[in-house]
Amino acid sequence: MPPVERFKSYANRDDGAVTVDFVVLAAFALALGVGVLTTVSRGSLDFAGALDDHIKATEVGVGGGEGGASAGGADGAGAGVGSGSN
Repeated sequence: MPPVERFKSYANRDDGAVTVDFVVLAAFALALGVGVLTTVSRGSLDFAGALDDHIKATEVGVGGGEGGASAGGADGAGAGVGSGSN
């Protein structure tokens, strides 16, 4: 069989068409997954950076102001739990 006839018979066969379709669909799914992963990771890194800045800017303290007053005035008698004021 001459090479041209062999190529024509190869081109007319359907045996490998399913494999080619699967490879194309798998490549598309992989590209879509990489695109989604890139977008989500970029957004989550931006969010994590903003959250880090917010946490660093937040002042956290224990107790009250100067003199060790815990809740309320300078004498420490604020309206907290167990202060007796209703």
